[in-house]
Amino acid sequence: MEVRKVQVVGGTTFIVSLPKKWVREAGLKPGGELILIPKGSSSLLIKLK
Repeated sequence: MEVRKVQVVGGTTFIVSLPKKWVREAGLKPGGELILIPKGSSSLLIKLK
């Protein structure tokens, strides 16, 4: 488990960074896409596209 902070970019976009180890193991590259699936009001599932 890792804790990440929510950041605001440009005043209207929220971002959260991904752990570098997870990104490397998943084979993600800059510009890669993820699928975000809301799970209730307090969870978000992140899947590779």
